[in-house]
Amino acid sequence: MNPAVAPLAAILDLNTDLLLNCLDGVSEEEARHRLAGQGNSLVSLIAH
Repeated sequence: MNPAVAPLAAILDLNTDLLLNCLDGVSEEEARHRLAGQGNSLVSLIAH
């Protein structure tokens, strides 16, 4: 890996772990529920 990219890859790995920890225990039904009616669900936010 390019040494200039290594810190960015580490941040991405950390953010991925933090996001997965936040989603721990959330059911698929909960993740697909739109919190504000027409707003985005957790699934759509994660997909982007």
